[in-house]
Amino acid sequence: MRKLIAVALAFSALIGFAQAQNTDSSPMDHAQMDHAAHMKVKADAQRQTVVSERGKDVMPFSLSATTHIFIKNADGGVQRVVAKDASNADQVARIRQHLQEIQAQFLKGDFSGPSHIHGQNMPGLAELRPPALGNSTLPTKTSKVERS
Repeated sequence: MRKLIAVALAFSALIGFAQAQNTDSSPMDHAQMDHAAHMKVKADAQRQTVVSERGKDVMPFSLSATTHIFIKNADGGVQRVVAKDASNADQVARIRQHLQEIQAQFLKGDFSGPSHIHGQNMPGLAELRPPALGNSTLPTKTSKVERS
């Protein structure tokens, strides 16, 4: 049985949008696109490149060796970081380490990692900042997810 270990970090309101990291490099079908659609796809790809470059500053694991899944829910959202190769113990350990560190930062009201990656105007960031100095009331948890 092959185990795929994922670490989920649940946090409230951080996900202003649902997005999964897309590593699909297949060519675009221009036949069904007008100019505006083509420009949007191009802008999205450029944005993903910027996010990936900035992510290297914040995340200690390989972005190409992981998949990031953001799921919006009624309380905010869930971020999952999944090692593509579950037998890569180094990457799994780095994912766990990062999510535990970011959980501690979030509990202190420190959202500098996500704001560095996504920018100061990241959707939902203003709502996350505590109204006064002190600990955040942001509920977080980490968990291992097993898959056969």
